[in-house]
Amino acid sequence: MDERPARETPDWSSLLRTAVTEPGRLSAAYASFHHYSLGNQLLALEQCLRRAVPVSPIASYRGWQARGRQVRKGEKAMALWMPIHRRGEPKPDEGEAEQHRVRFVFLNRWFVYSQTDRADGAEQEWAPDPPPGWDRAQALAALRVTEVPFAHLDGNAQGYSVPADRTLAVSPVAADALKTTFHELGHVVLGHARGHDEASTAEVEAESVALLLAATLGQDTAEERGYIQHYLARTPDGFTDEMARRVIAAARDILKAGQPARPSPSDEEAA
Repeated sequence: MDERPARETPDWSSLLRTAVTEPGRLSAAYASFHHYSLGNQLLALEQCLRRAVPVSPIASYRGWQARGRQVRKGEKAMALWMPIHRRGEPKPDEGEAEQHRVRFVFLNRWFVYSQTDRADGAEQEWAPDPPPGWDRAQALAALRVTEVPFAHLDGNAQGYSVPADRTLAVSPVAADALKTTFHELGHVVLGHARGHDEASTAEVEAESVALLLAATLGQDTAEERGYIQHYLARTPDGFTDEMARRVIAAARDILKAGQPARPSPSDEEAA
């Protein structure tokens, strides 16, 4: 089993581009990889697409053995972003307590279902756990965001937020209240300043957060994709790596905030 680092850090901008240009893929990835963070779901999806491997549940080599399956000889492991927890000697300027440190490494140690066979040779299929849903009220509470009454005179306004106050409002006649919620939560979690035009980086980031969340949960994202692809077409640099990392991290936090608590599997990560 090869656990050597594949590279220092993921290419976040490439992962976000994949999410924007591959409609329908994120919901399939979520169904298969929901035990992993959104960042690692995108990493696994990108590698499946690049290798023409079917998107299917993923686990470590030992994880598949525990499920009665064996990785086929010659299959190449996939790389995910994994935290390594270490305890170090106390430092005088950081107190006398032992220091708990976390660093992330990019390791090749995961395989998808289609790279495995039943260890006993049987043909019985293994059924993964269904992905969790997303609860709006739970997410707002977990993120400490307060919903206030909509008080905007512009009938075309779908919603608005005041990130500094951690408040948002959604129009009672919004075309899609859930995607509007995702967009405004994106502004709040990313800490955007209030007041920006539709072509601003803040709007593209919030719309990208909404796209990731809507696509992950199986909603139509044609409008969001069109807006973001238009932005990419007229922006030479497209998504910078820092911008993509911020968007993916915000979407991850919002998604996790609305999910039921569950124990982590032994081979889970937290990118």
